[in-house]
Amino acid sequence: MLPPTTATATATRPANFTQYFADNLINQSGLSAGYTSVVTDFDSFFASSPTHKAIVASKIWATPDDITMATIDFSLGG
Repeated sequence: MLPPTTATATATRPANFTQYFADNLINQSGLSAGYTSVVTDFDSFFASSPTHKAIVASKIWATPDDITMATIDFSLGG
Protein backbone atom coordinates (compact mmCIF):
# COMPACT_ATOMS: atom_id res chain seq x y z
CA MET A 1 0.00 0.00 0.00
CA LEU A 2 1.19 3.48 -0.83
CA PRO A 3 -0.84 6.21 0.88
CA PRO A 4 -1.01 9.84 -0.24
CA THR A 5 1.76 12.03 1.16
CA THR A 6 -0.41 15.14 1.61
CA ALA A 7 -4.06 16.15 1.50
CA THR A 8 -5.40 19.67 1.03
CA ALA A 9 -8.97 20.92 0.93
CA THR A 10 -10.57 24.03 -0.53
CA ALA A 11 -13.21 24.13 2.22
CA THR A 12 -12.05 23.62 5.75
CA ARG A 13 -12.90 24.56 9.32
CA PRO A 14 -11.85 27.95 10.69
CA ALA A 15 -8.39 28.14 12.29
CA ASN A 16 -9.79 27.63 15.79
CA PHE A 17 -10.93 24.11 14.75
CA THR A 18 -7.41 22.83 14.15
CA GLN A 19 -8.37 19.21 14.82
CA TYR A 20 -10.21 19.13 11.49
CA PHE A 21 -7.14 19.25 9.23
CA ALA A 22 -7.36 17.50 5.85
CA ASP A 23 -4.29 15.49 6.94
CA ASN A 24 -6.71 13.43 9.05
CA LEU A 25 -7.84 11.84 5.78
CA ILE A 26 -4.45 10.20 5.27
CA ASN A 27 -2.72 9.85 8.64
CA GLN A 28 -4.43 6.59 9.74
CA SER A 29 -5.56 8.21 13.01
CA GLY A 30 -9.15 7.07 12.56
CA LEU A 31 -8.46 3.50 11.43
CA SER A 32 -9.07 0.48 13.63
CA ALA A 33 -5.87 -1.09 12.27
CA GLY A 34 -2.77 0.56 10.89
CA TYR A 35 -0.55 -0.37 7.99
CA THR A 36 3.05 0.25 6.96
CA SER A 37 3.48 2.18 3.74
CA VAL A 38 4.96 0.12 0.88
CA VAL A 39 5.21 -2.94 3.18
CA THR A 40 1.61 -3.90 3.96
CA ASP A 41 -0.15 -5.89 1.25
CA PHE A 42 -3.33 -4.11 0.11
CA ASP A 43 -5.43 -7.28 -0.24
CA SER A 44 -4.33 -8.65 3.13
CA PHE A 45 -5.05 -5.35 4.87
CA PHE A 46 -8.60 -5.12 3.54
CA ALA A 47 -9.21 -8.83 4.12
CA SER A 48 -8.82 -8.07 7.84
CA SER A 49 -11.93 -5.82 7.57
CA PRO A 50 -10.48 -2.58 8.99
CA THR A 51 -13.03 -0.01 10.06
CA HIS A 52 -13.08 3.66 10.87
CA LYS A 53 -13.22 4.31 14.60
CA ALA A 54 -16.20 6.09 16.10
CA ILE A 55 -16.25 9.74 15.17
CA VAL A 56 -13.76 11.62 17.29
CA ALA A 57 -13.29 15.28 16.35
CA SER A 58 -9.51 15.09 16.52
CA LYS A 59 -9.41 12.26 13.97
CA ILE A 60 -11.66 13.55 11.18
CA TRP A 61 -11.82 16.21 8.51
CA ALA A 62 -15.03 18.17 8.12
CA THR A 63 -16.35 21.39 6.67
CA PRO A 64 -18.36 24.08 8.46
CA ASP A 65 -22.09 23.34 8.60
CA ASP A 66 -22.94 25.83 5.86
CA ILE A 67 -20.46 24.34 3.34
CA THR A 68 -22.06 21.68 1.14
CA MET A 69 -19.17 21.02 -1.25
CA ALA A 70 -15.39 20.89 -1.06
CA THR A 71 -12.51 19.82 -3.26
CA ILE A 72 -9.84 17.61 -1.75
CA ASP A 73 -6.51 17.08 -3.48
CA PHE A 74 -4.30 14.13 -2.59
CA SER A 75 -0.61 14.11 -3.50
CA LEU A 76 0.72 10.64 -4.16
CA GLY A 77 4.30 11.87 -3.99
CA GLY A 78 5.03 11.36 -7.65
